[in-house]
Amino acid sequence: MGIFYFFKRLLLCCTLVFFSGCASLSNNSENQAKTLIKDSSKVFAQFYKHRDLKEFRRYLNSAHAIIILPKVIKASFIYGGEGGSGLLLKRINVKDWSHPTFVTLGAASVGFQAGVQETAIVLIIKTEPALRAVLDHQGKLGADTGATIGIWGVGMEASTTTNFDADILAFSNPNIGAYFGISLEGAVIVRRKDLNESFYGKGATPKKILSGYYEKTEVRRLKEAISGR
Repeated sequence: MGIFYFFKRLLLCCTLVFFSGCASLSNNSENQAKTLIKDSSKVFAQFYKHRDLKEFRRYLNSAHAIIILPKVIKASFIYGGEGGSGLLLKRINVKDWSHPTFVTLGAASVGFQAGVQETAIVLIIKTEPALRAVLDHQGKLGADTGATIGIWGVGMEASTTTNFDADILAFSNPNIGAYFGISLEGAVIVRRKDLNESFYGKGATPKKILSGYYEKTEVRRLKEAISGR
């Protein structure tokens, strides 16, 4: 049991390093941040209009915060890993959202699964304690943080949708590929200090960003899309 736990933690760490490292090599941090904002705007619009994601719109109306991950790469054969960077925004009021802070999701898994897939994921964080769990602890969802997670995905059978009373709801829409087996239980969401500071300036923290400390014109369209304007 100890060896299994150690291997899984090692696989998770390698997954985070690999997926965040690939993005850094392909682009500098500021351009990567701007690309994530543009891609997130497109993904959000797709989710909002998707006929198979009607529950997304309903839960968005009462969301406390959201995380948009426009491109999460999954690859596995028995032992698997997934990762991708995105944005976290907090609701300010009924009609407005905060500026985004940058994060990376990583997960490692062992079990019956096979394939490669690129998936867009939007996490709806329902409460302030769940948001604090993500921001402060950066532990595994459903384990270290105590934040439970439910999943709704395009192409999933209704019976596989789990725990809609969860603290965090994950909505997924595959872009390309085929993947058998989906679970974000145990996934880790990590702050991207490099992207935050490249986009907002040195010393930028999630707390400052979400509190409205900064004002960037590049996020206007994203905020308008999420607010339905």
